Amino acid sequence: MDIATGQQGEIGTMQTWLRSWKLDPTGEQPPMAWMPDGAGLVRNGLMPGMATPEEMAKLRTASGREFDLLFLNMMIRHHIGGVHMIDGILDQGHDDDVLAVAQVMKNTQQNDLANLNAALKRLGGTT
Repeated sequence: MDIATGQQGEIGTMQTWLRSWKLDPTGEQPPMAWMPDGAGLVRNGLMPGMATPEEMAKLRTASGREFDLLFLNMMIRHHIGGVHMIDGILDQGHDDDVLAVAQVMKNTQQNDLANLNAALKRLGGTT
């Protein structure tokens, strides 16, 4: 399964839970408010690991090896941010279904990280 498909499925699962709990997926609280250290992790309105508009603009104009290195580094940072958030759920969660899905998500993210790091190493890049 590729990264985009896997994450889209995870998003669908989480949005379904929120609707079943009568919660709005967009919510009224600021991003990351659920996590004890969450507010301090948000930078310029972006959750941990999210690319900035400037980084996305640079990626759009890159090509070849430069594109590959930028993309891999951005995805590695994105997945590290995801693992940090998943650890927050695993530490604080109480619902067995949520914890089970969170653990699968963490395993998937860590597997993706291993693959992304291996690709970066093959290209001679660094994180």
